[in-house]
Amino acid sequence: MTLRLSCLMVAGMALLTGLSACTTQQRHAWLTVFFEGVPPLEGAPQRAAAGNVAAAPVSNAAPVRVTNSIPILPHAPYIQHKCDTCHSPERPREMKGTQQDICYPCHTNVLTSLKVRHFPAQKWLCLSCHAPHLSPVAKLLREPVTTLCYTCHDSLDEKNYVHDPVKRGLCLACHTPHQSQYPGLLKQTGDSLCLGCHKPEAMEAAAGHAGIGDRKCLQCHDAHQSGKKGRLK
Repeated sequence: MTLRLSCLMVAGMALLTGLSACTTQQRHAWLTVFFEGVPPLEGAPQRAAAGNVAAAPVSNAAPVRVTNSIPILPHAPYIQHKCDTCHSPERPREMKGTQQDICYPCHTNVLTSLKVRHFPAQKWLCLSCHAPHLSPVAKLLREPVTTLCYTCHDSLDEKNYVHDPVKRGLCLACHTPHQSQYPGLLKQTGDSLCLGCHKPEAMEAAAGHAGIGDRKCLQCHDAHQSGKKGRLK
């Protein structure tokens, strides 16, 4: 073990000695061979992951694309090399403050005066859902929406009759991820949301009682899944 450590030390000293005589470009190329996470040189093509990213211009909007056609979407401060926006200049591995301190100055619309708030947003647990640097999912989500939601919420697609948006993983078709003025983080009131897809005329022809009185859609139907046809409760 002592011999192995000595060899590693000698190799490391040799590497450092060789690097001191290299150009900046050569030194950077050597470092990327031996270490992960080496930031790209200023003005060089951006890479989302070492060895598998095609060259792409620096841009806040355009995704960086990998060779398997999955878009890798970058966080703007990361792709612009503005590490000290979030990290301490003196201790780069440490954050400059809490997630609220760091995220809110740029994302001021995440939480406003609306009363119904998603628990992770209320507690400013931004990184429980979002990746800080790169992600293959829109909005820098750590995983696809359904997978992410089901890490906290029970699965809602296990019964015989599943609502089509649920079946397709479109949680955000009906719910907002951060805050809402409606219960359940709905985008609109329950009936208004339902009538965005289900037309009253079609329901009257099929059921004969749609829209009668002040009954709400969810008095009879389950919004996500049911063991009964028509997702009846």
